[in-house]
Amino acid sequence: MMVNLTRDLPGMFRNQQQHVWDPDARFQGEIRGATIGIWGYGGIGRETARLAKCFGLRVWVLDVAPPGRRDGMYRVPGVGDPDGMLPDRVFLFDQRFEFLSGLNYLVLTMPLTPKTRGIVGARELAALPKSAYVLNPARGPLIEEAVLVDALRNRRIKGAALDAHYYYPLPPDHPLWSMENVIITPHISGSDSSTRFTERIWEVFAENVRRFLAGGPLLNELTPQELRGQSRRIHENH
Repeated sequence: MMVNLTRDLPGMFRNQQQHVWDPDARFQGEIRGATIGIWGYGGIGRETARLAKCFGLRVWVLDVAPPGRRDGMYRVPGVGDPDGMLPDRVFLFDQRFEFLSGLNYLVLTMPLTPKTRGIVGARELAALPKSAYVLNPARGPLIEEAVLVDALRNRRIKGAALDAHYYYPLPPDHPLWSMENVIITPHISGSDSSTRFTERIWEVFAENVRRFLAGGPLLNELTPQELRGQSRRIHENH
């Protein structure tokens, strides 16, 4: 999505539909050398960091604590950042405005909790450069809805790729649909319909059976508080 936004792939599709030949410079940007800011450094954030490094980006991370080794979570072999060594810079929450001010891309990869709902508001979006893009594959309400719509409509940020939304489905008359600087996908960046999803679920299950029989800790364990939060979010989505 960073490549799609930077090279304005939606604009090229619109030109194709209208039979317009336009090799303008806005279709020829590149992401190498840019700075990606990953807010939340769990499994998704760590794999995003690994891939961003392959594309030659600087990786900045904002989290509640400096990243360290992360055990006890399922990980496809060879992916992610299990030792927390990839970030070029690490910021804590009270440094978020310094973090935001230096970004070309802001990627949200944190869970939705009472503390993170609306964590990106007017001040946070205003701290981003006007040339920055926002990518949200996590949860829509992490960003205040009206603030995001206003920032995109008035070009206070350059654009956004949004996979997570405020309503399911997003209403046909929602203003985000018609914005040329927005790419919308229907919450499929991590898809339970992919060909590998069931295989990996069984991998987690089989490994947890082995660990349970051995009396060890399980993969992907949730605390009672996290379980209550999951139940509440499922209820809200339905």
